[in-house]
Amino acid sequence: MKKQMLCLLIACAMIFMIFCSCAQQPSQTLTAGTNELTDIAASDDTAEAEVTPDVPDITFDGMKFRVLVYQGLDPTLDSRDFYTDDSSAGEMIYEAVMNRDAYIEEKYKVEIEVTGVKDVVGTARKSISAGSDEYEMIMPFIDQAFSLAQDNLLIELHNVDYLDLSKPWWDKAIERDLAINGKLYFTTGSISVMDEELNMGVAFNKTLAAKNNINPYPLVEDKKWTFDAMYTLSKGITHDDNGDGKYDTHDTWGIGHSLDCAYEMFFGAGVKIASINAEGKPELTVNSSRAVAVMDKLCEIYHEPNAVGTVEHFGGWEALNQMMVDGKILFRPANIYNLRQYLQMVDEFGMLPMPMLDDEQDSYYHIVLTNGCAGVCIPSTNSDLEMTGILLEELSYYGGKVVTPKYYDSYIKYRVSTDEDTGRMFDIIFSTKTYDIGKVFGWGNIISSVITKTIVAGSGFASNYEAVQSSAQKALDTTYEQMVSIKD
Repeated sequence: MKKQMLCLLIACAMIFMIFCSCAQQPSQTLTAGTNELTDIAASDDTAEAEVTPDVPDITFDGMKFRVLVYQGLDPTLDSRDFYTDDSSAGEMIYEAVMNRDAYIEEKYKVEIEVTGVKDVVGTARKSISAGSDEYEMIMPFIDQAFSLAQDNLLIELHNVDYLDLSKPWWDKAIERDLAINGKLYFTTGSISVMDEELNMGVAFNKTLAAKNNINPYPLVEDKKWTFDAMYTLSKGITHDDNGDGKYDTHDTWGIGHSLDCAYEMFFGAGVKIASINAEGKPELTVNSSRAVAVMDKLCEIYHEPNAVGTVEHFGGWEALNQMMVDGKILFRPANIYNLRQYLQMVDEFGMLPMPMLDDEQDSYYHIVLTNGCAGVCIPSTNSDLEMTGILLEELSYYGGKVVTPKYYDSYIKYRVSTDEDTGRMFDIIFSTKTYDIGKVFGWGNIISSVITKTIVAGSGFASNYEAVQSSAQKALDTTYEQMVSIKD
């Protein structure tokens, strides 16, 4: 352990020297590395009114804290919360995670052992069903975690001593939006960066905007960044560059997106397929009057040939993404992790929140894509819940102190864009995250059978919903019965 600590300290010193040597270069605005282990210890001594974990002063005599994460399934979905090897060494997030983990290991005299697999749910199900106490924590995708809970393979997190989900380093939105009957079998927060990576926003070409005297930032700040505002700006940008009378990949477009993914805009308007009511039961809300208004507006916008260029029209995502890189698209609704493929752009690009339906909307909203976002779960075979509760609290707390700043400042604000405006946009995006229990379970296939089908056709929302309403409600009721029958 001491050897590992020494290696980490040397690595941090080397990173500091590297970044210092680059500091005079205008293109390098990454935050310089520091001796994180020393910083963490010092922050514990100097914190005054800061909320800290309420855990005992205890050590665990070299015990292992075993973690199961995704690795090798898809590069965009591989864990960046815990690492299985050093292939990412030198990256800011990797170094921050390793520093956090090394500090926890030294403080509690434990060894964090990480196993990466392509199928976390299958591996965990086999292990837990066999009664094997093989992992203290697993990180399946949130959508899949429910199936493990329904089979009594997970611990309800409110039952774990020292794990306090009310603390600021845990995500309150996930409990608000996904806790059925008040019970929660997974969570996320500062222990993870995946709920940021799997969040939504609108990437935009700042160079192209400036050439056309467009500055959307004041619209966002004044809560005027709406569907209509985005639509109006887009119409003014779309242009037949080569004058051949056709609008295709050779031309400039206001919005580049997909009819199949327009549902992402639906959630940005503050509406949901289903919501948890005051009694803790999910209820379908997709047919509200507001949802109908949102669908009408999306059909109008996405069928405006002089505003929106779609994947379906361009022949695939590769073509659309290349157009973005080539400076041919002004606005591109996208996941945060999609920003990486635009780092090669010559034009400067920034990020905006998802637009609101209108300026009377109470807030911006950003859906976390739970089909790819991993959550923290505790197997029912866990035989040391005391250690697990303590370490989860500490890992998330120190994640907020060490990992989140590196992710946010170094990866997002500076590698993507150097201006303070874009930083504020990310503040808005990350502070207005939301989840949809209806999207998680897919009752009635409402996204594809109602929302997407309506947008593709340009109409038919009421009839499309009527066709699936009964089956969706029945599936919802079955899910609820299964969840409340879980024995804790």
